[in-house]
Amino acid sequence: MQDSPALLEETHSFPSTVLQAQCFAETGPAVPALRPGSQHRNAAASDEVLAAPTRLDDDDRPAALAHFLRLSEADRHMRFLQVMPDHAIDAYVSQIDFANAICFGVFDAEDRLVAFAEAIPYRAGTRPVAEAAFSTDEGWRRNGLARRLCDSLGEHARSVGIDRVVLHCHRRNAPMRGLLRAIDAVTSFDEGDLEAEWDPTQ
Repeated sequence: MQDSPALLEETHSFPSTVLQAQCFAETGPAVPALRPGSQHRNAAASDEVLAAPTRLDDDDRPAALAHFLRLSEADRHMRFLQVMPDHAIDAYVSQIDFANAICFGVFDAEDRLVAFAEAIPYRAGTRPVAEAAFSTDEGWRRNGLARRLCDSLGEHARSVGIDRVVLHCHRRNAPMRGLLRAIDAVTSFDEGDLEAEWDPTQ
């Protein structure tokens, strides 16, 4: 796995089905049981401390597929901005390029991927940019996982010279809009939904 993603020239390959950056407002467990640290995960968790997000690679593809398949029909629509039956989810996950994408996740105590961030780096002219999206299992929302993933993604983006991250948010996604405000993203309306630009260097 490459530590620094290769930037695509002039245009990006982030599929239109992933232009929704998501975190949801459902109430999750007050004290989640996240996976303890191990040699495989750079996570540190206890009954009171949330595990740190970890960089994902090809070995995590089955976990990513299982995560998306657990999302409800409504959640999938929020995440992908279209109807996504199981076979479409399978096809989408099969083409994730973990070597070049910036993917972070949080795992629970049973080694399930319960929160997932994906960013695709590309070039806008000569400027390195990334487009990002987030999703969280229903039972794990309202635990700050999206913000932790956002912080990890931003740290990695800075390390590879990316100073602009583009995110899209459904107009009814109040929690995501709150996250965008928290990270001082600049937002504008795009056909009724929000398009945001975030500078992770600030």
